[in-house]
Amino acid sequence: GKFDPQLIRSYEDELRAVLGDKFNVLEKKCRELSEHPNLEQIDEIRVTDGKTIVCVTGTYRLRGGHDVSASHWFDADMNRLP
Repeated sequence: GKFDPQLIRSYEDELRAVLGDKFNVLEKKCRELSEHPNLEQIDEIRVTDGKTIVCVTGTYRLRGGHDVSASHWFDADMNRLP
């Protein structure tokens, strides 16, 4: 899948405020997500309104050719949330 690191840079101040020293882990997690065979691209990286959770949204292509959007949630320590 496609991952443009510019997505992180465009929200760097907000993301650093939430993640602190875990900021560098965010790019690693995005690259791991982009390795999924059905991921077409990572569309958005944002901080929730509560400023405590990071959301990474991607577009996945299903077998029938349909695209679906899925969000991946991470806490401030970059642990994946259910």
